[in-house]
Amino acid sequence: MVVKRISELSPITVVTSGAFMPVVDPTEASVENQTKRIQISDLDSRTSSLRYITTNYFGTNTSAPKITAGTGSPEGAVDGAIGSIYLRSDGGSTTSVYFKESGTGNTGWISNTPVRASGLPVPILYVGPTTSDPSLRSGSGTPEGSVTAPVGSVYLRTDGGSTTSIYFKEAGAGNTGWVANAAVSSGVFYSPLTYVGTNASSPSILAGSGVPEGVISGAVGSIYLRTDGGATTSIYYKESGSASTGWVSNSAVSSGELFTYTVISGNKTLSNRERTTVISSGLIVTLPSPPVAGFEVAVSVNSGIRDTVVSGAGSRIMGYDQNLTLNLDNISATLAYVDSSLGWRLF
Repeated sequence: MVVKRISELSPITVVTSGAFMPVVDPTEASVENQTKRIQISDLDSRTSSLRYITTNYFGTNTSAPKITAGTGSPEGAVDGAIGSIYLRSDGGSTTSVYFKESGTGNTGWISNTPVRASGLPVPILYVGPTTSDPSLRSGSGTPEGSVTAPVGSVYLRTDGGSTTSIYFKEAGAGNTGWVANAAVSSGVFYSPLTYVGTNASSPSILAGSGVPEGVISGAVGSIYLRTDGGATTSIYYKESGSASTGWVSNSAVSSGELFTYTVISGNKTLSNRERTTVISSGLIVTLPSPPVAGFEVAVSVNSGIRDTVVSGAGSRIMGYDQNLTLNLDNISATLAYVDSSLGWRLF
């Protein structure tokens, strides 16, 4: 074999006969020195041959990530920087490509999942720079009790059904806290629980069958969508309390207006857009406090009741700093708040 260097800027010509076993000065030609190249010609045919290399670095030195090829698993055998790729010539459907995910030595190699014509599926996709960030991953079977991931992760179940195809990691640092989706159909994704805030203490939008009162816990401000509700029981609002009580149903949703209807036999402080019917004597109905311009309520008294007191709770009623007494039975009064001067006005 003859190694010939033509000039400083010229390629090195390697001429060999028989077995191809070129030996060149590594300072003159190496896979790291990308400014020089090796041209190999067969002595007999003088035709160019293809040069195969076993390692190619993506950087200026051997500390850079690389693509390496060989036989056998690289784990415990092949050194590489994080980000390196190993192509296993004797690998199978799940062991043909390895990725270096951690470590500085010869450990930390992870094999690929099956390689198909559409590309290379990655078993885990982290939504962040580290493995402590939420991830998107897939597999068969439920992840609960078997897949460890941080809160916020999503698991796509390959053998799931209409209510078990997607799981969300809502709590815990281990392999528990996964919650399955309700259903995925017709291009619409339904979530059983959505928090309007940063944690489970925030108000939420929930859905389910039956009355939430005494059953569903939620923060004040939460909304419950009742799947089997009617005209006045399809939406519930959490107005008070920290447990499962304090839910108030809507009266109806129509024409862009939403009121809550209540019937009371004891003293009560009204909420905005609440219409109440008084069925007991001697009650005090207190208007919302503090009021905001545009607030509207209504009070109706039943037959035989002539002593219901409507309290402004410090706000004026019809411009007066006085309470309003409904002294006629079967009467209704609708009040709307204007401002601090005019106060609540009767309509």
